[in-house]
Amino acid sequence: MCGLPFLHLPAAGAFRRLTTYAAHMQTRSWCVRLVLTTLSLLILTGVGTAAAAPVPVGHGGVFAIDCDPTVRKPLDPILMPGMLGMSHSHDFFGPRRVATSATIRSLSRRVRQPTSCSLRKDQSTYWMPSLLYGGAVSTYQPQPLQVYYRLDEGARAIPKGLVMIAGNAAQVGPASDSQSASWSCQPSSDYNQTVLPDCTVAKTASGAFLYDGVMAELMFPSCWDGTNLDSADHKSHVAYPSEDGVCDQGHPVRIARINLFRSYVQDPGHLMTPSLVTLASGLPSTLHADFISAWNPRDFNALITRCAATDCGHLTNAGAVKRATAPRAATVVASDFAFTPSTATIARGGRVTWRFAGQVGHNVHISKGSLHWYSPLKTTGQVSRVFKQAGRYPYVCTIHPAMTGTVVVK
Repeated sequence: MCGLPFLHLPAAGAFRRLTTYAAHMQTRSWCVRLVLTTLSLLILTGVGTAAAAPVPVGHGGVFAIDCDPTVRKPLDPILMPGMLGMSHSHDFFGPRRVATSATIRSLSRRVRQPTSCSLRKDQSTYWMPSLLYGGAVSTYQPQPLQVYYRLDEGARAIPKGLVMIAGNAAQVGPASDSQSASWSCQPSSDYNQTVLPDCTVAKTASGAFLYDGVMAELMFPSCWDGTNLDSADHKSHVAYPSEDGVCDQGHPVRIARINLFRSYVQDPGHLMTPSLVTLASGLPSTLHADFISAWNPRDFNALITRCAATDCGHLTNAGAVKRATAPRAATVVASDFAFTPSTATIARGGRVTWRFAGQVGHNVHISKGSLHWYSPLKTTGQVSRVFKQAGRYPYVCTIHPAMTGTVVVK
């Protein structure tokens, strides 16, 4: 056989090696014709100069860091550096001393300074708008900021000095895409895009309130242009991946994905009235967060090596604190007119796989809020789905309505 092993190489090298290969195959004319035909196709389709196709994100490991709030100041080192009083009020996390003159450069150059984060190696700065209640700074003290670094397959260390913003401080109504900022009731409930949910309406059978707090979640972009640590609008140098988890050609470098979770625990006898809750930046829809990386690349790469394929838990200077977490994957078998197990529990961002077995065909139909998902009717094989938001997802086989199950996402 002639064989073209070099076609498995990246496109830029394939063109060069294809030409060399043809020169060495002159004594085998049929191979030469095959090589030249392939060469022509590569030229016509532009493969010789095009970049390799992007690879979708695959779920990898994770590590988390807890950061206590440090100071509350009308300061924004990214948009208004050194201009105290010109910004709305922000709550800062990380470095314990955030000077009025703080800038991107000063915060990104920190080396082993005192920090409120549980791991001293994280010298980065995080900040969010202050929560207001009835127009005044809220007396509901937040729990420590939980910072999750998710290491999707192929993710690189976040470079030192990288600036990122999640959410939109100018958002005046519900956003059509809530991947960057959302609210929920606590403990776990469904997310409601950028609309603050009314956590006072749900009660147990005994009349007790079902929820005792609200939580803000923010997700930062995880695709980088590979060159710029900042941009004129402080956003264009990074981007979110597509729904399939693919980074676009303008931002081809996948970096660790940052999720922030900030809970506001309420007094059970004095729950928040949603209409009285605002942020220093405006309506709850203006939820946003800022980040300046001061990670030492060596420290971050060591964490990638350690946590790329596992949940390393919440890290502290004394070691990892392994908190109870739900699994990232679950399998449900559809056979004998039943889903087994009937309830599958996974972590947020995890995947449920349904395997079909038997002589009778089944499908999976999930209908919850704006989510309406149908799987094909199958007797064998499998289907799967990733669940990005917490909550309970009941489902049914539309062919056999008595055949039901539930996915619980924590």
